Amino acid sequence: MEVVGILYPDYMRTLYDAGVGFKTGVELVRVVKADGALQATLRNVYTDTDELVSCDRVVVEHGTL
Repeated sequence: MEVVGILYPDYMRTLYDAGVGFKTGVELVRVVKADGALQATLRNVYTDTDELVSCDRVVVEHGTL
């Protein structure tokens, strides 16, 4: 689904209201299952430092095709 510019603030507000978190400036290195959850390793594209995040879901945005 393409989100047009005029709807973008409403779209983002709905996601934030639902408790969705956003990570920017990172790339997904790997995802593994551990202890009933997903463990995502994120790498900061500017500092090359890794962060381990425990989560229920991982959503990756690939841009418009």
